[in-house]
Amino acid sequence: AKYAIGGASSLTATDGQGTVQGGDATTLTLTAIVRTDDTTLTIAGEASTSLTNGWSTSGVTSSNAASQVGVPQGFTKKVYSVTRGVDERKFLRIRATK
Repeated sequence: AKYAIGGASSLTATDGQGTVQGGDATTLTLTAIVRTDDTTLTIAGEASTSLTNGWSTSGVTSSNAASQVGVPQGFTKKVYSVTRGVDERKFLRIRATK
């Protein structure tokens, strides 16, 4: 995960940044620095109404953050978001696969 998300300079470095959660009454968001220079990685936002199953990319959007200041080369700061809708609960995560 450290290789794909956070922008650390190496697997043992401590210079990366954690994912920032946010949102409001209608939207959940996660902002993260994700690796974009490795085409073997797939990084996507997923949402579910259960923590144990039903994760899907359906309805989840991603966009580049307005500011890319301080983001290391080979990475992009992205904002993943999903509308809460009428669901009593909704969860959002970022999944990286190789």
